[in-house]
Amino acid sequence: KGDGFMIFQRHIFSVVKQSLTEYPITLITGARQVGKTTLVTIIEKENGYKYLSFDDSELLASAKANPKKFIEEHPSPIIFDEVQKAKELFPEIEAVVNETRRMKGSQAANGMYILTGSLKFNL
Repeated sequence: KGDGFMIFQRHIFSVVKQSLTEYPITLITGARQVGKTTLVTIIEKENGYKYLSFDDSELLASAKANPKKFIEEHPSPIIFDEVQKAKELFPEIEAVVNETRRMKGSQAANGMYILTGSLKFNL
């Protein structure tokens, strides 16, 4: 991992941070083992996000069983890692973002959710 890698890593980090200031949901996708979780772990620590991974089977089962309740119990700002496993959450995330925009304005909704997932899935 030479200087080129570090420059690339800093560029990706700055793009994600910019996205958090402009959009309510930031999606980070890519092949497995390319550093998505590492990237969001840095953001988690620097920006006070909570981190949940759907690699945890109990967490995944809870999200699938009652998506609305799950989103209510895990408020933003939050990172959902491996979100392709819990597609049932997407309508609930959208509802929360829309309600936040309606009640508090578009700016208040920015940076609510960071979602990560492997490249081979449809969102």
